[in-house]
Amino acid sequence: MCISRCFQDCDYGASGATCMRCTNNAYLLGGRDNDANRGPGPGVCVEVCPAGYTAVGSSRDGRECERLREWAGTLVISNGILDVLGGHTLYSDRYLEDLNCELQCELVYAGISVIRGGLSIFGNDGISTLGTSFQILRSANYLTITGNTNLASFGTAFRSLTRIANGIAIRNNHAELTDFENFRNLGCHGGVHSNSQYPDTDYCEGCPSWLINLPRC
Repeated sequence: MCISRCFQDCDYGASGATCMRCTNNAYLLGGRDNDANRGPGPGVCVEVCPAGYTAVGSSRDGRECERLREWAGTLVISNGILDVLGGHTLYSDRYLEDLNCELQCELVYAGISVIRGGLSIFGNDGISTLGTSFQILRSANYLTITGNTNLASFGTAFRSLTRIANGIAIRNNHAELTDFENFRNLGCHGGVHSNSQYPDTDYCEGCPSWLINLPRC
């Protein structure tokens, strides 16, 4: 636990400080509604995030400990049931039958840090942006984003992504889907999918060369 030099925006009571923000490279722990990641709330400042959390932020001020959530299987979002990411079909080897997805699935996706299987987003004609979904996703086994004809923006998705162990495929989406800077933190992937008919670059349409040519995991 930090001494007072780590506190920036705190209230002090008999049981110690409760904080909204930390400074001096400290991390705010417990400062979010960790079941939904709905924004800041009171917490404590710590120098190291505990097990089950990941450190977020690189500035001197405003760092936070974010709770890790893991999707054990493969996550498929398909069929364009509604006009937003909240309408979807979910499949996985640990199928979650009731996530109240009509209202809350974008919040659920926003809180996933690891997908042990793959992430496949395909055939969603009603989706134009991924919004706040997958914004703290760190790793997945593979990534497929194909056939979403109106998907023109990743939103804040994939900005924390560092590893895709196997292949990637981004193809047949809207022509304006060009915000690949979201993938700048990606350190490696398993290669761009290809077959005898389509070369690598056809399976990563619009992708910059730095993304296509990242080291293999």
